[in-house]
Amino acid sequence: MENRVVEFGYSSNLGGVEVFIRNIIMNTSTPIDLVVTTQDKIPFEGDFVTKGSRIFRIPSRRSAPSEYKRNIENVLRDHPEIKVAHVHLNSCSSIEALEAARKVGVRCIAHSHSSNSNFNKLTKTLHTINKKRLNKLADVRLACSDAAGHFLFGNSDFEVIKNGVDTEKFSFNPAYRDEIRREFDIGDRFTLCHVGMFAPVKNHEFLIDIFASVVKKHPDSVLLLVGTGSETEKIREKVSGLGLSEKVIFAGRRTNVEKIMSAADAFVLPSHFEGLPLVLVEAQSSGLNCFVSDAVPEEAKLLDNFEFIPLDIGAEAWADRILSAALNTDRASASAVVAAAGYNCKLTAARIEEIYSQQTELCR
Repeated sequence: MENRVVEFGYSSNLGGVEVFIRNIIMNTSTPIDLVVTTQDKIPFEGDFVTKGSRIFRIPSRRSAPSEYKRNIENVLRDHPEIKVAHVHLNSCSSIEALEAARKVGVRCIAHSHSSNSNFNKLTKTLHTINKKRLNKLADVRLACSDAAGHFLFGNSDFEVIKNGVDTEKFSFNPAYRDEIRREFDIGDRFTLCHVGMFAPVKNHEFLIDIFASVVKKHPDSVLLLVGTGSETEKIREKVSGLGLSEKVIFAGRRTNVEKIMSAADAFVLPSHFEGLPLVLVEAQSSGLNCFVSDAVPEEAKLLDNFEFIPLDIGAEAWADRILSAALNTDRASASAVVAAAGYNCKLTAARIEEIYSQQTELCR
């Protein structure tokens, strides 16, 4: 049977890791499977199955902690054609997939996607303990940025893999702009957008404060929020309490983010920390003015219409920066600049496929 690779880290949330994995699956010829911990249909599952991927479903670590690693081992033992495990990580608090793969004799790739984490006392302890073990378990260490690599691997060697996107797909499109503005009845209003999971790290509460300050100075404004998550209702309540319900659009989970970005005028990302957000690469490919917290790695800046802003200067100062920036009138050329910087998903997939091939040759 043909040699295969399996991906760990894909969830039912449509975040940066999920989009990264999708781009790899759809732009390589390597047969790639996924191990997921949800019984629900995952984003793009139909595309994956059509491409030849197999979806292995196991109970989550939370629901069956004592069985989690054994379940992974069973999948790998039952399918000896799987030669490489590509494990996508935001911290070292859970490395069971790497341990299981190593035990079975599968080659291990550890891939860091974050430069920090929202640790509690237990997960911080686990991260510290597992960090040393991680470097011994991984045959290859990859990271989306220098900061993400040092966070997970310390002083060990790692390779930075650029978070490439489909730059043609995310190129500014006036027809998309008109379509989405009609869908949400935006008209000609100044539109900010944010794409990301509703989680504390994304700092939605501060984002709403920023937008409230924008509205005070420029009442004819709209905020488009794409994503879902544990903080959604909390943010809805805050929006309602500030009297902004008519100006903030909760668009939910979308698979046409490229259209949302064409419809917007600016992208705002006040995260507490990030690895190198794929969504920022997409926003720049669309030619959006980007206003980003200075906790995001410097490598994220690919275009001139991109501004790092300290979180501690307050929402009003953020609003001033956003409103004082000139709108980009040449958005159509942005995608070519992003692609030329090496952030095209086909280039990323080609490098990943080389790594898969090299590791397959060294496997059991």
